[in-house]
Amino acid sequence: MTSALMSGFFDYVCYAAGLTQMPWKRFLSTLGLSIALVKPPVVVVGAGILQGEKLLIGALVVGMLAIAIVSAWTRRKGNQTEDSDL
Repeated sequence: MTSALMSGFFDYVCYAAGLTQMPWKRFLSTLGLSIALVKPPVVVVGAGILQGEKLLIGALVVGMLAIAIVSAWTRRKGNQTEDSDL
């Protein structure tokens, strides 16, 4: 759900969460996580473009790659755990 909240379908995900009567604590924790992951790169890109900071944009790219690697690694670990349970 976190990745859906980070997409352009934010409103629809919120509507779906309300229609399915998702617990509000779970929704808010997921929303907070998605905001924590999305907002820093957006701010860095804006600051880098306005100030001409190439180092700042480079750090953003490295950070986003690190997030992608960690995400892929955790998904692979989850899939391996599910396969071993069978």
